[in-house]
Amino acid sequence: MSRVHTPSGRWALGLGLSIITSLAFGFLPIALKGMLEILDVYTLTWYRFMISVAVLAPFIVRPGKLSTTAWPGKRLIVIILLAGLLMSGNYLLYILGLLYVSPSTAQVVIQQASLFFLLGSLVIFREQFTGRQWVGLAIVIFGLLLFFNERLIAMVINFTEDTLGVLLITGAAVIWAIYALLQKHLLKTYSASTTILLFYSIGSLAFLPFAQPSLVFQLSGVHIGLLFGLGLISLISYGAFAEALNHWEASRVSAVLATVPVITVATVKITTALFPDLIPPESLSMLSLAGAVLVVTGSIMMALGRSR
Repeated sequence: MSRVHTPSGRWALGLGLSIITSLAFGFLPIALKGMLEILDVYTLTWYRFMISVAVLAPFIVRPGKLSTTAWPGKRLIVIILLAGLLMSGNYLLYILGLLYVSPSTAQVVIQQASLFFLLGSLVIFREQFTGRQWVGLAIVIFGLLLFFNERLIAMVINFTEDTLGVLLITGAAVIWAIYALLQKHLLKTYSASTTILLFYSIGSLAFLPFAQPSLVFQLSGVHIGLLFGLGLISLISYGAFAEALNHWEASRVSAVLATVPVITVATVKITTALFPDLIPPESLSMLSLAGAVLVVTGSIMMALGRSR
């Protein structure tokens, strides 16, 4: 039997799940940025994990369900623990980065994760790209550079808080790519929902010593609702991502995730119009708008370049 996970070939389902993942990831930094004014990094992250565990566990931890789940050997236990800790590290570095940069900046920097994941899937899982998909990749990269050119140049020239935020989120991108490759390997043995429950359980235990759960009693009803929503977004985004890998090639899932920065910018526009006190507004130049169009165009070329 092949040691490499093989997608089911249901590309339409994989595409749909990838779009759901992109939408969830696109809204995530905006909600996190708002909650960081209320809760500390560790408590907020712990609640994200715990809410996801509380929602998902009743569907997974059932006698009939558990009896059909393979007990992991030593090698798989190591991979599960490593993937769970990597997810925790990704959460931590990303939210720390959000302390210093805007949601839009965070999303374009974390976009490196999709490119790292893409390269890893080409090498490890031996997935192949057509010429059209390689052209699409080039368009995505150029579009991202064009979209954030002024901001990125400023951060490179001057080491500011923005630069620190970019470095933290770049670290989160590297960690996420490694996590995603391990996740894809685990799908040979476990369902997407089972692996996500395991990872969130590991994350909740890892952050418990640093969290202050009692702070939730100081929150308003609106903020409690937003906190619960963040837990659901975390569950939906990573759950849909893991399930997408079951049905579509990792490289194509990665391609769809390239649209996340554009989704975030659009959501920021809507959020600042409806809730101006939640996050500061961001202005877009014509170059940025052109870059957004190129990112979407290139992502579609990559995602659908070989679909039949």
